[in-house]
Amino acid sequence: MTDDEQMDYSWSDLMEKAERQGLDKGATKIPKDIIAKVMDNDDPWSKERIMAVIDKVDSEKNGITKDEYIAWNKYERATKTPKADNKLTMCVPKFAKWASDQAKTAAFEACGKLMTDPTCIDSCEWMKPEFSSYDDWKQLAVKAGLKEDTNEMPLDVYLKAAKDLWPHLESKMGKWMEQAEQRDPTKVDRGEFQQFREYIHKVTEWGCVVDYKTFISYNSKTEGTPTNYKDQFNKNSGCNTHTSETQCASPCVWQGEKPAETEFDCAKGTAVALCPTDKCMWDTATNKCNGKVTTQPVFECQNQKAVAECPADKCMWDAATAKCNNKHATNPTQPTDHCQAIAAASDCTPDKKCTFENNKCRMMTTDEAIRKEWEKVLQGSNLPSSSTTITVEKMNQYFAQSDPFNADANFKRVDTADTNKDRKISKNEYDESGPSIVHRKCF
Repeated sequence: MTDDEQMDYSWSDLMEKAERQGLDKGATKIPKDIIAKVMDNDDPWSKERIMAVIDKVDSEKNGITKDEYIAWNKYERATKTPKADNKLTMCVPKFAKWASDQAKTAAFEACGKLMTDPTCIDSCEWMKPEFSSYDDWKQLAVKAGLKEDTNEMPLDVYLKAAKDLWPHLESKMGKWMEQAEQRDPTKVDRGEFQQFREYIHKVTEWGCVVDYKTFISYNSKTEGTPTNYKDQFNKNSGCNTHTSETQCASPCVWQGEKPAETEFDCAKGTAVALCPTDKCMWDTATNKCNGKVTTQPVFECQNQKAVAECPADKCMWDAATAKCNNKHATNPTQPTDHCQAIAAASDCTPDKKCTFENNKCRMMTTDEAIRKEWEKVLQGSNLPSSSTTITVEKMNQYFAQSDPFNADANFKRVDTADTNKDRKISKNEYDESGPSIVHRKCF
């Protein structure tokens, strides 16, 4: 069966299920509420993900058509296409109705080059790979030093590799394998692992959940017979209602209290997939997971409608217009650190107001920037680096070379300046005020 034939069959199957949930025969669209009923009946485990997909695909918000359904399926397959390094594409284009396959391919290639957040923006978005017990087995085999297509591994090798890959589950690995009741207690085979990994993924590792034996009892026993996901899900949901170990009786099993939320240590994200984009930022230059630089939200003065709501430290109340305005003069916007995006030390230069230290590029402080500018003035004026003063004539010569477009205006101002003024500028004055000292003192 070709891909197109498979998608046609899948759409027909979805239409039949939708009709059993009340969709009119002959309809060309399936409304969102009907799809929700189909998911409740067929696979409630996947309902949340599917409903989020419908919100993206249903452009007119009145139900999905066959064309939209097929377009999404093709898009989803493209996001799962492995690259040469066997990793799934992480930065993908946002779902769209591309004019051609070539346009879609170009969009995926463009976003594929932006493999870090927040560079994965605008028409692209960060997409985590969907859970796959098959991919987890391959990853586990490689971690254990075995071939990807291996079909079994010794139990001790499995436990060590699994604890390395999922350290937050280390204390439960042995207990879970006792539940699995593998055919050979000294080995773990691919089928057993994939079935058990699916269980852990669905029921989660905290609280009261359905036990493994009961969970797999709903699985398909014969070819062609679907797994009873509805009853499986409902049985687990029933266990979830028990909030303590004493209430969690068979066929439920207690997995332990969910730990309190703690701040995620981005440094522990040793791979792109382990670097959560809502908390951290993956640096492709160093292959490290770093903490995001957060900025304080700007207070919206214009949204405040009364004097009492217009804070004097951030805003300024205009009595004439009865409006709360931004306090630009006393509350300037703090500059963002543009230097953080620079990875190479050779690109982290003073002319960009950046400095490189501790293997990172950061923005200079105002004091550092002024001192660097003073060093440039002395160097450009052929004065010793130890000089603490410079004449206005030499300063004008420097600015004539560094800013020739404004040279005539500067010379004219010097010619009309009061000749009795002190025509020397000290290092301390320059440190305090920067280049503006020339205009303030002499013009």
